[in-house]
Formats: sequence, C-alpha cells, structure tokens
Amino acid sequence: MTVFTFGTEQRALSLEVRELAARELRPIAENGAAGRVNRELIRTMGRFGLLDRLFPGLAAGQQPRLVSATEFCLLWESLATECTQAGIAFAVQGSG
Repeated sequence: MTVFTFGTEQRALSLEVRELAARELRPIAENGAAGRVNRELIRTMGRFGLLDRLFPGLAAGQQPRLVSATEFCLLWESLATECTQAGIAFAVQGSG
C-alpha cells in the first residue's frame, strides 16, 4: 500500500492559504451581493498571488507551465475550508 502525505512545504502552504482565506477573503465574500460575481474577491485573490499559482511563470514573463494537480487541489481545499466562495472562484479559474 502506498502512503501519501504532504511534505513540510505543502503543509505550510496549506496553513498560509487557510489563514489568508479566513482573514482576508471570507469578509469580502460575506459582503458580496448574492447571485453576483464577487469581483473584489477575485481581485484580492489576485493581489495575494493565488491566481498566479494557476499559471506559474506567466506573471514573471516566463513560459507558463501547468500547475500540478496536487498543488491545485491543495490550494482549492485550503481556500474552500475557510471561504467556500473563494474555493469556488479558484476552481472555476483553474479548471477552465
């Protein structure tokens, strides 16, 4: 049986993203209008570099590469744990 565990770096990233989602993103999501795209939430996710993680290298002017499925799921789950709306926004941006 193969055992899968996250390394120290991945656990730290998950914790960092969860704290960011609770502190910064959840209040923006809670103040958004129901049934409307929360553009402020998306802008804030971009400002904190979350959307750049979907296309590594692109923001630095390098050839973009695809994000790994493991990192995508780790970020998505970390966001959604603290702010469902941010998790959904991230998933929509990344799965398109």
